[in-house]
Parts: sequence; C-alpha cells; structure tokens
Amino acid sequence: MNIGVIPLGSCIISLLFALTVIDQFFARRKPYQLIWSIGLLMYSISTFTEYWTEFYGLNEVVYRLWYLFGAIFVAAYLGMGTLYLLLRRRNAHIIMAILGIASLYAVFLMTTTEVNLSAISSLSGRACPAVFA
Repeated sequence: MNIGVIPLGSCIISLLFALTVIDQFFARRKPYQLIWSIGLLMYSISTFTEYWTEFYGLNEVVYRLWYLFGAIFVAAYLGMGTLYLLLRRRNAHIIMAILGIASLYAVFLMTTTEVNLSAISSLSGRACPAVFA
C-alpha cells in the first residue's frame, strides 16, 4: 500500500467531519461549530497537499498551502472554536478579531516570502525558515 493514500483518507474523513459540524452549526447556530468546521476544512486542505506531494511532487503553491493551512491555521482555528465554547462570547469575539488580523498577516508573509524548495525533499518548514522566526 502506498503511504500517500493515508493523507487522502485523512482529507476525505476531515472533509466529511467538517460537513457534519457545519450542518450542526446551521441547526443550532453555535459559533464554535462554525469555527471548528472551518478548522476541519483547513485540515482537509493541508492533508490534501500532503497527498498531492506524495503522488505529483512538491511545488511552490502546494508547499505554501501546506505551510499556511497545516502548520499555521489548523491548530489556531480549532483552538479558537474551543475558546468560543468556553469563554464569554464578547471575549471570544475579541480574540477572533486578533486571530483574523494575525491570519491576514500570515497570508501576507506566505505570499511574499521566498521559498527554497531545493532545501527539502518532503514537506517541512525548512524551505522558508525565516518566515515566522
């Protein structure tokens, strides 16, 4: 069995889970469900980039997507969903605004930084080590 099918399986399962959680959001209108579904969708994107890299090779767009979604956004947005579950909504909104600004900054950094794919043979942070140092 090719190891690349594992990220594809993770991608499909997390996408189905994201759809389930967004369905719950539409039924109950709880903000943590919306943020969790966004985080799960981001996880699905990041695992798809792993699948793509395994079967089609590494390229700059896939690397940037993997780094942005997998290494930066997934944990932040899943954690933000938990903050919406545990904190007062006003406090969670403030933190979400900060996360939104930080996310825009991360997107700016990932689109403007130089990526050296020759420094890596698989997905890792070594291709652009100075981005968030």
